[in-house]
Amino acid sequence: MKICLINPPTTAPDQEAYLPMALLALGGALKQAGIACRVVDFDHLYRQGNCGDVESFLPHAVEILKQTQCDVFGITTICSNFPMAVLIAEELKKHLPCCRIIMGGPQVSSVPTETLEAFSQVDCVVVGEGEQVLTRLLSGDYSGEHLASVPGICFRANHGIKRNAPQPLINNLDDLPQPDYSLIDIHSYSATREKGENQFSMSVEAGRGCPFHCTFCSTKHMWEQTFRVKSPERILSEMEYLHHVYGFKHFGFIHDNFTTQRKFVFEFADYMIGHNRLGLTWASSSRTDCIDAERLERLYQAGCRGLFFGVETASKKMQKVIHKNLKLDRFEPLIVWMNRHRLNATTAFITGFPEETEDDLNATVLTAHKYKKLGACNVQFSQLAALGGTELLAKQEQYLYVHPEESSMARDRLRIHRDRVDKLIIGHKRLFSAFYTVPTPHLPPLSLEGMGIFFGELINKRLALLTLIFEKFGERPIDLFKKWHEWVSQRNTSAKWYGGFHFLHLFPLFAHEQYFRQALLKLQFPPPFMMSERSGLAIIGKQISQPEI
Repeated sequence: MKICLINPPTTAPDQEAYLPMALLALGGALKQAGIACRVVDFDHLYRQGNCGDVESFLPHAVEILKQTQCDVFGITTICSNFPMAVLIAEELKKHLPCCRIIMGGPQVSSVPTETLEAFSQVDCVVVGEGEQVLTRLLSGDYSGEHLASVPGICFRANHGIKRNAPQPLINNLDDLPQPDYSLIDIHSYSATREKGENQFSMSVEAGRGCPFHCTFCSTKHMWEQTFRVKSPERILSEMEYLHHVYGFKHFGFIHDNFTTQRKFVFEFADYMIGHNRLGLTWASSSRTDCIDAERLERLYQAGCRGLFFGVETASKKMQKVIHKNLKLDRFEPLIVWMNRHRLNATTAFITGFPEETEDDLNATVLTAHKYKKLGACNVQFSQLAALGGTELLAKQEQYLYVHPEESSMARDRLRIHRDRVDKLIIGHKRLFSAFYTVPTPHLPPLSLEGMGIFFGELINKRLALLTLIFEKFGERPIDLFKKWHEWVSQRNTSAKWYGGFHFLHLFPLFAHEQYFRQALLKLQFPPPFMMSERSGLAIIGKQISQPEI
């Protein structure tokens, strides 16, 4: 038996590419068990232009998969690639009707029975952690007797769909074999090369699971809210292997919240300080209430150069509503410390919670702006998505709707086979809930996706100008965005101009007309956002010509 593991198209060209680490981990487990395995990363192939275009992707994909000569195909799923996973499975069954198709990953793990009921092309679903389950599944025939004996799967039985008892989690992650990196050409993933430096950034799985209970998070279906980490020895050994074989020097740790356990943080830091003789560096995810100055200092000494913090909302009320319960006043001094020591802090926010009000949203944007002023390296905004299996989806499913122009984080930006994808989404709300919009009855009608891009661009790239508007003129974020939207609309542009090169050059003109025209005469100094003639706009103070839009 030979299996081909498939990563469907997932990221848009303007997004950072990622390695299919979950498939490499599965490949390592299968290799240890003596099961032949191939990996086809369609996300990478499509970005390279090696798998057709938006209308011809599926025929190209099937031909590539037929050439693997596999009889079993395993497709990984997250919310954003789930429609393409279903379509790939459908096309495979048309051309290879005798093949077996297994799905796994976070998305399908939240809706295993519903997936088999809706899509006959899918034969089996691996629910949750996959290494032990998939290895055992492929170690026998596809008889009903064998399938019934494999924990952690959902499959088609003679009398309907059957879901077996769950597979217990792996207690010691060090027992897992090393991911099989030979299954892909790592150096072809040029997006992992750090900009401006002759070194690489590579992912290493440091552990699994988050013990917290955020209402919008779906990881509990994969890791059961159980915090686990690999040993410091194992983590460093994987880093050293990747350095010696591939030349990587910087690593992104895969873990929902690496700093959860204070005791482990110090054990890991002590080991790295004593044994990281190559000076390898790394970044990871954290929580604002799972970090402090002492931990930061030790982690920095251990090679940490970046931490990601999911803040989500600056509203105390909303922190309670979403069960995040962060005390953000304790976080600000830590941002200052990280900036002073050149430890990059990324702070991420979510907009569009159904209970969110204008005051809540304004507070979130202003807090993101404050964090950037304090020294955060990067600020991110995303629109709320109702992910499968979450408390959020349970409460909001009946109210979800498809927005004609935008939706959540799972919006199909690839435009691949768009008509077929849209048909899937419309026909199966629960399965593709992340493509739907969560209603926001307490907010004015505005584009939350556009607003997130708008303030993400301004905070990260036009901070001084935005600070003047907020602090000199007392403008509220929502009102600023409304004025911008109206100003752009009056110029008959076909684009919404929420971000990008043209936006960054057009916004200063807007700011001058709306805020600074009279104020600048009183300030008696040139504005800090003067633009050159090359920008397509004449310098403020001269006659201004409208660029082509």
